[in-house]
Amino acid sequence: MIKINQQQNNQISFRGIKPTIRIGEQAIREFRMKFPALKSSTTTITRILQAEALSNTASLVSKMQRLAWRQHGDWCHIQQFLTANSFDGYIKTILPLIKEYNVANCGEMTLITQHKLLNQGIKTNVIRFIIKNKKDRSSIQRLSNDHWFLVLNMAKDAPYNEPQKWGNKSVIIDPWIKKSSAAREMVEYYKHFFRIDESKEYLCFEKYDTFDVDGYLNHRY
Repeated sequence: MIKINQQQNNQISFRGIKPTIRIGEQAIREFRMKFPALKSSTTTITRILQAEALSNTASLVSKMQRLAWRQHGDWCHIQQFLTANSFDGYIKTILPLIKEYNVANCGEMTLITQHKLLNQGIKTNVIRFIIKNKKDRSSIQRLSNDHWFLVLNMAKDAPYNEPQKWGNKSVIIDPWIKKSSAAREMVEYYKHFFRIDESKEYLCFEKYDTFDVDGYLNHRY
């Protein structure tokens, strides 16, 4: 687990948010039980970025790049069948496709988990970050420069682009990385995991709900 500084540690009451973290952990377990051997082109791409930082990995990187392109091809094939205009319709369409091709990326995993939690009466929001250049705020040109995840218990009216204001009780649920933890801790984890060079790069966060979460929740309950 990535360490956070003492000031952050004092601000976060892990005892108080443990039940919320467990909700995320359970949702991730259920997703992974449903898709135990799921492949992801973006997971392979991230491993390529990590391998490139090591020495004598050129051959391995080449093999992983070919694997990533095959997985990406399967993922693209799935996308052309997605024509649903409702959340239930999307889930009904995407689940058999993922089972057939055995591939999904962070977006699909996030939406499936969000839908599952909504049907338990638990509201989360999809948040996406884009890796950007500090100098001109443009998107960094790299193999994988964005990521989707869920936030549970975000503080009311908190700005989506300022995770430090999401509140001490906010939890990030990430079925792609298979982690559920305090939001501030997870943001630091992302910087490490995605090899962010903080002297040149930053994470730009935005709300990215694909469907009307409040409307769906109000309709169901």
